[in-house]
Amino acid sequence: MGRGRVLIADDDAGWLETLVERIGTDATLELVGSAEDADLAIQLARSTEPDVAIVDARMPAGGGARVTAEILRASPDCRVVALSAYTDRDSVLPMLEAGAMSYAWKGVSSDEIKHAIRKALGGEGSLSGAVVGPLIDELVLARGSSRRSEMEQQRGLDRIAQVIEGHGLCMVFQPIVDLERGRVVGFEALARFVVEPHRRPDVWFAEARALGLGIDLQEVAARLALERLEQIPPDAYLSVNMSADALSSPRLHEMLRETRADRIVIEITEHEAIDDYVSMLDAVNALRAIGIRLAVDDVGAGFASLRHLLRLSPDVLKLDTSLCRHINTEPGRALAAGLVSFASETAATVVAEGIETIADLSGVRALGIHVGQGFYLATPQPLAIVLREIAEIEERARAWS
Repeated sequence: MGRGRVLIADDDAGWLETLVERIGTDATLELVGSAEDADLAIQLARSTEPDVAIVDARMPAGGGARVTAEILRASPDCRVVALSAYTDRDSVLPMLEAGAMSYAWKGVSSDEIKHAIRKALGGEGSLSGAVVGPLIDELVLARGSSRRSEMEQQRGLDRIAQVIEGHGLCMVFQPIVDLERGRVVGFEALARFVVEPHRRPDVWFAEARALGLGIDLQEVAARLALERLEQIPPDAYLSVNMSADALSSPRLHEMLRETRADRIVIEITEHEAIDDYVSMLDAVNALRAIGIRLAVDDVGAGFASLRHLLRLSPDVLKLDTSLCRHINTEPGRALAAGLVSFASETAATVVAEGIETIADLSGVRALGIHVGQGFYLATPQPLAIVLREIAEIEERARAWS
């Protein structure tokens, strides 16, 4: 067997000189060339076709990864031994990905580097101990991070499954008031989570959606709300929040067919644009066929809700709380007035949400909005408490009128 033909590429003149000397005096190895930059190293590889190329991981003119890839393209049978003073992941992995079969640390002895060359000649790869340690540490960290992510996802699934199975979710109800007659005409059902972690309902629903259980959780909330329908006054309706994608759920449709559908208003809570209005309209029409009315929530809060008005022709427009807060400012009043005019033209009912002060109520009434809800009128409470307070709520509304 002949001597192994070796090419050295290293921009460190001191290291290059040392390696040239050590390999030049080794009877089993033949030095076929040396280079201090990437381009010269690639040219030498093409002309000399070495058996082994020692390549510094961080060279000028493209780096060691480029040199490695080009050498292997020019001389496919060549084995590349990466050599570097760096043992971090960002130095090691690009070299291995480019095709280097070994990685030697410059902190080792020249004998160890020659040992790596001989192993490469025999088709064996090797990594210096100084390289293996940091790589293993990073792999362990990455594995730990992935494992933590999997565990957190599983904890999320367990949390949502627990609620879906009937633990930790309850409904509260906020009266919707006819501001002219001083009468409670409806109740909006709102989900409340009484299980750890303690956080807002929208966060719970967002997590369920991210885990693929969004519709399931909404159906559970809707079922809990519908179970209370017969307990509210017979001349009042029940308003239930659902996202746009949940409206096509066969289970929801079946659930609604088993109730007094003519007393149900479905509020679309989705703030994002609906991509498929054709399918959405099919679902809405199927619900309307059994007597369900449709409301668009948070009107005035964004472009999506305005598109819903134009495409879905809702029966109820619920003005966003932020709009009600600015009802007595010129921009707020102008926008609200425009929506009231739109509702009048389409025979829809306007409900002002977020009435929190007497000034809000005054501004709403001045625009001809006759239905509202908010903390000034009544806060969301368990149904039993709300029913006990109906007379007081209606008296407060009549007294203002």
